Amino acid sequence: MLQGIKPFRVIAFAIVGLAMLWGGQEAYARLAVEQPLHQAIAAVIPESAVFTHKESGQTVVEVGPVPVSDLGDAYRQVLKSAQERLGEDVQVRLLDDPDEQCRQLWEQVQFPIYQGLATGNYGEMKKQTDEIVQKSNGVTVRLSIDHDNIYVQIEKGNHYMYRIISGEKRGEQR
Repeated sequence: MLQGIKPFRVIAFAIVGLAMLWGGQEAYARLAVEQPLHQAIAAVIPESAVFTHKESGQTVVEVGPVPVSDLGDAYRQVLKSAQERLGEDVQVRLLDDPDEQCRQLWEQVQFPIYQGLATGNYGEMKKQTDEIVQKSNGVTVRLSIDHDNIYVQIEKGNHYMYRIISGEKRGEQR
């Protein structure tokens, strides 16, 4: 029954078949998923680089580094676009470009922010953060809150730092 079959041909056809399947899958991923995702994100954050990869089975979408005017709004729009194209199990990271002053100010303001998150006293959190920022030299901090997260934007000249703190998971950072 197997007398007329040549092993070389079987192996060659198997390799060609697998290559075609892999190529088709790659073309689909690029043309039907990644390209529309990049276009949707570019509509929200122009001139941004978009990188997608897997971490522990979860798809991670990294965008930037590009300054945004409203961190919360940009994050929500990018997350929505990513979930529409990649499914619910996706994590979005907006990349930043901090300098030493941004990092130092973050070290100072994170305590009242996490305290406000733990106690639910967001007015006091804002007040204490504003007091710290007033003592800084030319660094601005913008806080915004929605039902899921606290968004912290720290900016100094051309440098900026983004922190998105989950309100649901008490202190988990994205």
